Amino acid sequence: PPSTHSSHQTALKKTMILSSDELKRLNLKLGKNKVEFSVTTSIQGTTTVDANIFLFDHMTKFVISDIDGTIT
Repeated sequence: PPSTHSSHQTALKKTMILSSDELKRLNLKLGKNKVEFSVTTSIQGTTTVDANIFLFDHMTKFVISDIDGTIT
């Protein structure tokens, strides 16, 4: 379940798509937010991955391009 790196932890169901309520429970701040994902199985034990979630203001504009520079 995803959780912040601080002592605050938020457990979420197994899915790749979070609902609006689940996103709100993460208490993200503008900019970079560090998170930690852990999965525990009886066979392999616990595997943990660190990641970042970026939260941008709703007015932020993005240009997305392919690796060759093509605007997508």
